[in-house]
Amino acid sequence: MRWLFEREVAPPAGRLLEVGCGPAGLWHENLDRIDRAWTLTLTDFSAGMIEVARGVFGDRASYAVAEWPDLPFDDESFAVVIANHILY
Repeated sequence: MRWLFEREVAPPAGRLLEVGCGPAGLWHENLDRIDRAWTLTLTDFSAGMIEVARGVFGDRASYAVAEWPDLPFDDESFAVVIANHILY
């Protein structure tokens, strides 16, 4: 998953959203690349996956149990949205 980080560039202090974060594997494998100024929001339709993600990433993100396409966020409120390997 490091390849995704190499291709997605978030602006300084940007807001990032991951839809279908699962156990936060993307973030776990890239902890050394995460800018502390970013505002991260991780979502998954599974409350259990959100708890696993919270255990990996802690208070460095906010979390929501949410399902695509009914996300509880305003349009254009994130600089980067990732939906990598979600189940459609």
